[in-house]
Amino acid sequence: MNKVYYYLFFSILFPISMMGQSPQFSQFYANQVYLNPAFTGNTQVNRLAGNYRNQWAGLPKAFVSYSIAYDHNFAMINSGLGLMAIRDQAGVGGLSYTNFSALYSYKFALRENLMASAGISYGVSIRAADASSYVFGDEFITGGATTADINERKVYGDFGAGFLVYNSKLWGGLSVAHLNRPNESLVANQKSRVPMLWTFHGGYTFVLSETKSGVIEKSLIVAANYKSSAKFDQIDLGVYYNPKRVILGLWYRGLPLLKKNEGGGYVNDAIIVLFGLKWEHYRIGYSYDITSSKLEVSNSYGSHEISMTYEWPTKTGKKKKRKKNFIAPCPKF
Repeated sequence: MNKVYYYLFFSILFPISMMGQSPQFSQFYANQVYLNPAFTGNTQVNRLAGNYRNQWAGLPKAFVSYSIAYDHNFAMINSGLGLMAIRDQAGVGGLSYTNFSALYSYKFALRENLMASAGISYGVSIRAADASSYVFGDEFITGGATTADINERKVYGDFGAGFLVYNSKLWGGLSVAHLNRPNESLVANQKSRVPMLWTFHGGYTFVLSETKSGVIEKSLIVAANYKSSAKFDQIDLGVYYNPKRVILGLWYRGLPLLKKNEGGGYVNDAIIVLFGLKWEHYRIGYSYDITSSKLEVSNSYGSHEISMTYEWPTKTGKKKKRKKNFIAPCPKF
């Protein structure tokens, strides 16, 4: 039995154990409010962002994720407001995750040239599965339940929070999702608490060239993102090269020299390459994950991801004097 069939077998046999996985995006800075609610309003005025990810495209119905988010910077009151929707589909049993969230952030100065932002999120999440698609015996269901005990939908509330510190070139933040550890079990009379997901991220912008007025023309950005949830953890380490209208990125995902798997080898997941374009108010990015784990490239065909962002000012009848915007300098594409 090859690895594709192992994957399909376990995705059906243990659907409950797969529920804890939160949707993951390689281009996490293209979906900033999902990464950290403290990024809400990290734009001049309005921002609309969308992401699509097809993970392990060679495995039938593996993981397909979508997201769309809108946020607005209320500079006059140092606040940001946003709305976000996430959809994740996994496996052949109709297992899906959908979330609708509202987000808020407040920005304040810690000292001259050093800003901070604190954010919160609250959403309604829906876990669903097509129990009728399971064709194996009831004794194989986790916990000894029968198909009659499986609810096809579970709705629950979900809280998150985050904090961010930054200046014109440096940023660092942390966020935590599932603060209330909601019960997402689809099996009647059983509990499956979602573990809290901790994320630590940061980076630095090296300015390679700029205009006399201070507009950056070319830059090099190094960044990292660490995630930890229960026994799962990983780190993304990467660099972005940004010459004018083009963005090039190279990332590594795994835990190099830090954690070994059951076979004794270091945990490696993927090498990620990114190409992006930006013009006027638009940005678009494409990334490809080259699988480096035991899930062979010949089976998985890697992962594809596309991001699109549109930022625009608000048209008003009268020009109003606005406060200076303090935008975190992390990559935006």
